Amino acid sequence: MLSQESTNAIARSREAIIRIGGAIGRVMEMNNMIAASAEEQAATSRQVDDNVRTLVERSHEAQGVSTQTGEAAEELNILIKRINDEVSQYTVGKTASGIKGEPMR
Repeated sequence: MLSQESTNAIARSREAIIRIGGAIGRVMEMNNMIAASAEEQAATSRQVDDNVRTLVERSHEAQGVSTQTGEAAEELNILIKRINDEVSQYTVGKTASGIKGEPMR
């Protein structure tokens, strides 16, 4: 038969093991929460990275369009100057011959 002291020691050991088991369970829960948070953070980081890459691509596209727009504007200015030069050769109204729109000489 076990002595009272042995019985008490076994009971205390049992309670300690139960508390240790509870602590292990809480640590496991914390580990799971940390793992889930780390995965969420990694997913968010991937999304931010994807968004930055998209932004860089769009920026390069916009730069190309801006360059094309500038080149087109320069071409339009050249055409406008040519048209103005051509139009400036003509007068509106009667000329010496009575015909409208003859080139001035």
